[in-house]
Amino acid sequence: MLNDYMFGGLEINKFRETSSAHCTIGFSATKNDERFLVTAGHCVDDTTYMYQGGEIIGANHFNYQGSKADVGLIKLTSDKYLTSKLYKGSTMPMGQYTSYQEARQDMSIGDKVCTSGATTGFQCGEIISTYGSQATGDSLFPGLIVTSGMDTEAG
Repeated sequence: MLNDYMFGGLEINKFRETSSAHCTIGFSATKNDERFLVTAGHCVDDTTYMYQGGEIIGANHFNYQGSKADVGLIKLTSDKYLTSKLYKGSTMPMGQYTSYQEARQDMSIGDKVCTSGATTGFQCGEIISTYGSQATGDSLFPGLIVTSGMDTEAG
């Protein structure tokens, strides 16, 4: 059943009830036999558990918010399955990566890229710079991939 899978782009919540405090699963990861979901650090900074569809899916394992990154790890405690597939939205068929880059140097200006997020939805664009930067508060995030045709401000 599809709701047994943790897709990149799937909405997750800090609270059992769906609220405005939602975030997005970036991708999944494993280390030894432990299973993790990667998201933004600000999504897990003040919570113990994370929810998806009103069910606890895991616990805050790690978060970092600093001048170089905003990353959080959720240690999966539910029986949900990890997948490399990308969630495209409740009214769209499940998507799947057709290609991927293993390293930054594999990305080129003009490449087409797609993202999926709880706030921004599923969208595609084109790489216009392989080394941009963004200032947020007191932090500077250099070395970002810059795209056109995509709303990246919402997270």
